[in-house]
Amino acid sequence: LDKRYAIQTAHSTVVRFRKAVKKKNEFIEVLEKYRNYKFGLFTVNNMELVGNDWYQRKEFVKKLMVFELKQKLEE
Repeated sequence: LDKRYAIQTAHSTVVRFRKAVKKKNEFIEVLEKYRNYKFGLFTVNNMELVGNDWYQRKEFVKKLMVFELKQKLEE
């Protein structure tokens, strides 16, 4: 796929699981239950722009730029 088609995408990873979710339906139910719940705030100090292959294989991930966020944003 990545040899025949040039693909450019952008995304933001907020959560990454270390293992596969085994009880997917139950997990989705919990997500639905807390869909509008306010969990609070967190601070982002920097963002990384990376380049990688379609499969995000570690050996192909290259950090292109780190953006330091110096200005505090108001809610």
